[in-house]
Amino acid sequence: MQDVLNLLSATDIAIIFLDDDLCVQLCTPQVGALFDIQPGDRGRPLHDLPHRLGDDSVLTDAQQVLDRVKPTHRELQVTDGRWYQTRIRPYHRADERIGGVVITFVDITERKNSELSLRESEERFRLLVDTSAQIVWSTAANGEVMEDSPSWRVYTGQTFQQFQGTGWADAVAPEDREWVQAQWRHSVATGEPLHTEFRVFHTESGEHRWTEVRAGALRAPDGTIRGWVGMNIDIHEHKIAEQSLQEINETLEARVEERTLQVRQLASKLTMAEQKERRRVSQILHDNLQQLLYGLQMKTRMLEEQLEAAGQRELAEAVIGTRAWLQEAIETTRQLTVDLSPPILKNEGLADAIGWLKRQMQQLHGLEVELETLNPPFTPNENLRVLLFQVVRELLFNIKKHANVDRARVELDQADERILIRVSDSGQGFTSQVMEDGHGSGFGLVSVRERLRLLGGDMEIDSAPGEGTTILIWVPATPSWQ
Repeated sequence: MQDVLNLLSATDIAIIFLDDDLCVQLCTPQVGALFDIQPGDRGRPLHDLPHRLGDDSVLTDAQQVLDRVKPTHRELQVTDGRWYQTRIRPYHRADERIGGVVITFVDITERKNSELSLRESEERFRLLVDTSAQIVWSTAANGEVMEDSPSWRVYTGQTFQQFQGTGWADAVAPEDREWVQAQWRHSVATGEPLHTEFRVFHTESGEHRWTEVRAGALRAPDGTIRGWVGMNIDIHEHKIAEQSLQEINETLEARVEERTLQVRQLASKLTMAEQKERRRVSQILHDNLQQLLYGLQMKTRMLEEQLEAAGQRELAEAVIGTRAWLQEAIETTRQLTVDLSPPILKNEGLADAIGWLKRQMQQLHGLEVELETLNPPFTPNENLRVLLFQVVRELLFNIKKHANVDRARVELDQADERILIRVSDSGQGFTSQVMEDGHGSGFGLVSVRERLRLLGGDMEIDSAPGEGTTILIWVPATPSWQ
């Protein structure tokens, strides 16, 4: 018997053997935490011994087990706050008669505290669900609603019967319902948190309101999903303000776009007005001044012949010198006429106009231009053609005046609905500060860039002292301002 008692003591469980009069027969040392049992207390009734059980329910249960020969158990909290799982079973003697009962006390304090903490957490969560100004809800692991959410019922007007399972989706605005359900199914399948926005409507009032939803998975220690907890936040006022702001921005953008178009149209008209004035001055030079100069040249020739016939050799030579000046004036006005309004700009394409400019730069200024046309730009818009011609001519003049070289390169291309022109040289280059200074006849690099930007284009400059210069300009092939 002592061996059995030693074995029972090793289990760290409090065990008491009582006879059929509920008197103590044997007990393990652990019983000392519950009863004041001394070595000489064997044979004494258990109810005579001081204990810390809080009440006599164990003794009552032991008597019932003897009377009914049926085991019983209960959870018991003793006076020091600890919890025990108490089991009472009858035992038989060798003659099969009931010899008494065995009472075991298993300490379950940690488990009980965990259960109480869990119950308190669940109660706090339930209180949060019932009293929160926001909408708090929970679902099973498969994403179906199993518990009621009073805040959801107030927000949507759904009953719990309508809300449970997947019925919540019926409160989602029809235009949002399909993709919201798809997002929720994705989160449930993958375990990824849900964060989205959509509209819900009240089943009675029919009012639609925007809500933001965040949901996360509740996981067991092994990582499996036990359920989901989510919260809906009413963002209707914020969303309405956001939409109003977006409408304002769109209106402002439309106005800016309208003003930009007007500015570009104005810039286009300015370019053509400038070209028209150039043509007018060119026409005056050609039709008036050149004709006057031709007339003077003929008159001086006649005067020269008359002076030669009259023997006025000295005066005749003076007239010859005057005719030379007149010829120089005629050549100058002729060149001015061409420079002011190149005739090729009227009807030809940009590539042909740049080819003509190449020859002019060689003949008049000694600048050899290498021209490469990758994809000939299509420029039916005369305003654009005039602008690009003027820009290229200005850049070539800058090379002639400041690069200290007699060669340049021009590349023409059209790609991605843009006209691209690259003008480069291997001259002395310049720093970015030089770009701020105006050069050439009409406008400098800054003015070129500003004019291009007004028309929806831009200019990129790559230059450094002693390393040459490459300037890339581009504009839309189909201007919005035409």
